[in-house]
Amino acid sequence: AVPDAGFRLREAPAAGVQGDVVRLPRNFTARRNAGAPYARQGRPPKCGALMRPLERTYKDRPLAAIPPDQEVTWVEEGREYRAQIWDNPVLPGVVPGPQQATFRVIAIYDPRYD
Repeated sequence: AVPDAGFRLREAPAAGVQGDVVRLPRNFTARRNAGAPYARQGRPPKCGALMRPLERTYKDRPLAAIPPDQEVTWVEEGREYRAQIWDNPVLPGVVPGPQQATFRVIAIYDPRYD
């Protein structure tokens, strides 16, 4: 199954979607499945660092994407494709830990859609 971007990732387990592909919106964010580093001021963070796979703008301000964990390129039908991969994020609001359900985010760049 390949649900569209209107499908919320949080709804996937309840709908029985396991190990399938979900097309995410451009403004998708997740969190790392490890606590963010402590800045030595204030309360230690409970959630992992924010993970924004795609660069975008908000109110005319750029919001940078984070570097991928892995990048893969391949050639198919004379065109070079590129995929950026982020491993083991958790949904926003989830406290990180080894028992949490994680997934993989893959952003595929097709030269026909630049």
